[in-house]
Amino acid sequence: MKKLILALWLSTVALPGQGSENQAGELPTRETNALDAAVETFNSDMRLYAYRIFSIRLRNSTAVFEGEDVRITFTMKQTNCQKQNVHTEQCRFKRHGLTLNCLACFAFEGQLLEPLAYFMDCVPRRQPTQDRLVQRQKRCEEVKEKIPIHYTGQYSFFQQFND
Repeated sequence: MKKLILALWLSTVALPGQGSENQAGELPTRETNALDAAVETFNSDMRLYAYRIFSIRLRNSTAVFEGEDVRITFTMKQTNCQKQNVHTEQCRFKRHGLTLNCLACFAFEGQLLEPLAYFMDCVPRRQPTQDRLVQRQKRCEEVKEKIPIHYTGQYSFFQQFND
């Protein structure tokens, strides 16, 4: 049963042909900026050393109504810079630094560069627990629901009958 749930969850995150190791520079600009902002927020928490993106494993983007639901699976690794350093891209990875496996979900509306909402979760294990996978899926669905539904012509249709 656990394997079935895991397979179902992975099928929503990874589409065939989209699962290659990517570098952050290969993401579209708005996704790169959103992911960088999420990592910056992560680094502002109670940690001594800053983290930065080590690799991007999967990217799934789905058109939803008038927006886009983006899910990115990636790893972050501890750097040799303390978290006060605002230029983490210049920091080298610690040789034996902690590596985190992360999932970030973003909800974009239209062509806007800033996400309407996002969720990011990281675990220091190879694979999150089954409960954690279910929680991640639920939170990503909540983010997705932030994308507004626009019904083209709805106002004009109702306006015609009210006149």
